[in-house]
Amino acid sequence: MKNVPAIPALTFLVTSLATAIPVVGLLNTLAMTAGAGVYGLMAATISISTRCPIIERLFGPHDKAYGTHKKLGVASAGLLIAHLGLTLATHDVSPLRAAIAVAPVIPLAVMGAVGLVLLLAADASALNAKLPYHLFQKVHGPAVGVAFTILSMYSVAAVAAGPGKDTHWYVCGPEGLVAAARTACARTGHDADHFHASPTVGAENVMQKVHPCRTTNSSAS
Repeated sequence: MKNVPAIPALTFLVTSLATAIPVVGLLNTLAMTAGAGVYGLMAATISISTRCPIIERLFGPHDKAYGTHKKLGVASAGLLIAHLGLTLATHDVSPLRAAIAVAPVIPLAVMGAVGLVLLLAADASALNAKLPYHLFQKVHGPAVGVAFTILSMYSVAAVAAGPGKDTHWYVCGPEGLVAAARTACARTGHDADHFHASPTVGAENVMQKVHPCRTTNSSAS
């Protein structure tokens, strides 16, 4: 019975990977999966911390639930770092220039960076055994809550930005998985399903892409 929750999760993961890889490529898919994993793990971590009786029956008594909560929190931070690295690796330029390419979307870049810093601060406070408990209470809970809120907004804003923005909708969380699935189902073979690397490296044109969730005028007609 303990493995039952893992069955739908693994099914969803395998289905998402099989759907997304042919559409956006391996690196993009891994980045997208890492982003979705961060979102899911943070949601699970917060849910466990509520100590709801139903949740405690799934994860065991308080000490075992705390251990699971701690592991999921560390895993979410690791996945967020992996998400960042994989996102930068999707560019055919250096990571520094790839990071600069996000400069035109400053609010979105700041949101992601702040979310990462807050999540790392929350994990650091939990792993630091020398930190007094009253300080842990003041730092950990608020940091996790604000980080989750910011990363949720980041995910939605990245998808909503649409074409012409260097926002990588496909690596921003669950919405990216849904968008990738829609793209795969509606694929027409037009250029709207492909991403094009610009030969010129710059802050605004490192990557030029057509939004895969929308068709061109020619394909619409």
